Amino acid sequence: MFERQRSLIVTIVILFLVLNVFSIFAFSRYAISKSETQSLDSAKDSILEMVKEKGVCVSDTFDKIESNAELLGVAMENELEDNQKKVAPSDYHITEDNILVRDRNSSKEDFEQSNVIRPNTSKMSQDLIRTINATERLDKALSSIASNDIVEWTYIITKDNFMRCMPYTNLPDYYNDAHAQIKDDFYKIANEENNPDRKIVWTNIYYDYLGKGWMTTCSRPVYDSNDELFAVVSIDVSIKEMQSVYFEDFPLGDTGKVCWADKQGNVIYHSDYQDMTAEQGEKFGMNVFDEEMSGSKEAALEDAFSGKTGITFFRDKGSKMLVYTDIKGCDSVLFFEVDMDEFKASEEIDITGMWIIVGLGVVFIIICAAFLYLYISRPLNRLVKKSERISKGNFKVIEDEDDSSGFYEIASLNQAFKTMNESLEKYTDNLIERNRELSVIMESIEETLMIAGLDGNIELKADGKKTVPEEMLKNGVACVIETGEIYKEQPVVGGEVYKNTYYPVFTDGKLTSVVVSSACITKNVLMEKELQQIEKMAGVGQLAAAIVHELKNSLALVNGATYILEMTMEDSSAEVNTIKDAVMDAQNIIDTLLEYSQKDEHGVEPIHIRTMINQILLLAKKEMISKGIEVDVDCSDECYYNSSGRTALKVILQNIILNAIQQFSEEGSIYIKLTEDDDAISIAITDTAGGIKAEDKDSIFEPFVTTKDDGNGIGLWITKQLVESLNGSIRVSEPGEGMTTFTVVLPRNGEEGESDDEGTIN
Repeated sequence: MFERQRSLIVTIVILFLVLNVFSIFAFSRYAISKSETQSLDSAKDSILEMVKEKGVCVSDTFDKIESNAELLGVAMENELEDNQKKVAPSDYHITEDNILVRDRNSSKEDFEQSNVIRPNTSKMSQDLIRTINATERLDKALSSIASNDIVEWTYIITKDNFMRCMPYTNLPDYYNDAHAQIKDDFYKIANEENNPDRKIVWTNIYYDYLGKGWMTTCSRPVYDSNDELFAVVSIDVSIKEMQSVYFEDFPLGDTGKVCWADKQGNVIYHSDYQDMTAEQGEKFGMNVFDEEMSGSKEAALEDAFSGKTGITFFRDKGSKMLVYTDIKGCDSVLFFEVDMDEFKASEEIDITGMWIIVGLGVVFIIICAAFLYLYISRPLNRLVKKSERISKGNFKVIEDEDDSSGFYEIASLNQAFKTMNESLEKYTDNLIERNRELSVIMESIEETLMIAGLDGNIELKADGKKTVPEEMLKNGVACVIETGEIYKEQPVVGGEVYKNTYYPVFTDGKLTSVVVSSACITKNVLMEKELQQIEKMAGVGQLAAAIVHELKNSLALVNGATYILEMTMEDSSAEVNTIKDAVMDAQNIIDTLLEYSQKDEHGVEPIHIRTMINQILLLAKKEMISKGIEVDVDCSDECYYNSSGRTALKVILQNIILNAIQQFSEEGSIYIKLTEDDDAISIAITDTAGGIKAEDKDSIFEPFVTTKDDGNGIGLWITKQLVESLNGSIRVSEPGEGMTTFTVVLPRNGEEGESDDEGTIN
């Protein structure tokens, strides 16, 4: 055990106790010799009188603004009673953007002429002309009010969103055609809903819509002879100008702050915030009670908002003084906050005595510093250097060296380092062995196996194995942290499908890390998809065979009935011939479905595409007329397609055109355009029936996928198979909103053959 030694803690406590007693004694004698009472009282009286004077000035100013608003409102009501001219003055016009404005008269100053704005105006109605004439006669009154130094704008807003503003400015530069002045605070606070008593009201502080800084607005409602709200007259008071006129001469010093706030504590002006800017119409939104403060300061502010005038002292990061007065005219409070140190009298100081005290203090500090360095700092530094070498893996640095320096605490710390060194050495050897074993196990596993920390960073993994992408790994770890359970995902990375599993690891019931297993399962997924497609296509084949069998029986009955009709009728009617042609076409389609990969028995022949399109449109003419569908065909009469797939081509065009017609529920248009070159012909069929949903676009050519209530979902699938049998391609696109285009591209001299999977879907 250690020998009995001096305590470091006790020694430091004694040293600082002596130092503090000496400092308190010296500075107390110096402070007692100085008197500050007289200068402080004089400063208090001076500041209080200044605050009271400013409060009276602000109150008088607001009373004057309210009087101006009242007179302007009365004048507006009188103008509404007079007979109005029926013609608008010539200097008003409506812009190309449907905004009513007034031309500037260059012979007048801005304070002698107002401007107007009314968005969404297409013509001069009688009501608008009446509003223009009635409000223009108030230009002289508006100019008189706007000439006040603290008034930035004075204006009239009618209920139909017409505004006249003085002085003249180009209002469309600041208001877009969607802006409604009747939704701004200076109008809403005075309307019927928010001001049923029809009083003169003031807005909270907001940033001017024309970029002139912070404003508060005095608004007065104007009602017409029918006792309906016609307009609101408003006067904007500039907070910046108020500050310039009333608050700039405050003796702020280094710590003084001037604040003007309403009775709810909402700040109107504060010397700390005078240079703040904001967006158009944004409210100031600061309250004196929102800032973090001591209980003493909060009590002082409550005194200031009690409706009285006076001085309160409080402590908040030093001794402070609060001088306040109530402003009756605008129901607000003006107060001045300053540190007490600003008012301490600067009397003559005993320089000789101060130098003696400072000298003694310096000598004492040097002695203390030397003692602390020799007996505390140096031994501790030696221990720190040893700890640094231990952190680098050198566990042989602490031997039997004596770093105690004669103090018990330092000797104890040195012994603790020796014990810790021995424990760390054993623990490190165990960790290295465990890590080696874990690495061997992880490298023997075929899958990627790793351990991740709760921050998503990899702590351990086998060499040469791929890692899970960083963002994916962090997301998986976050899911495990959130649920505390195993999390699985199956992402696609670089064209390969992976199966990632995240296992939580708990230590003493607390989640400490996550074990991640990642395996590439692309081959398994592809095999599963291929098996599903084989099963699906087998089902399609069985269904097609069943449908074809039943249709052929039905067509045989129709064909027989047609033959009997033809035998019994004296003259074969056009309707019987139409039935026969339709039965023949249906029979050909069925044969095509069964043998679409086989060449037509008639061999290659020239097919006149315009004639084929006309035949299809003729069959659908009745439905097109009933729905009001117009069809525009842009196809050369000289265009022929050489192929043995006449029936296949007819089924292709018929499926696409009839499908387009069926999409319409009302009037619309279908455009069919054929283009050709030396190698291929392209047939584009566009409809305006509303377009294709994004989620349906990728699967539109798959079997049994349909958006129709009565559809079977195989029409477009069959169409694609037939196009590919002709060595062509088909794609779907959206050339415009609500439009869909199917484009079929076929080789110029086509032969039916095996599909080469070159058909595309865009």
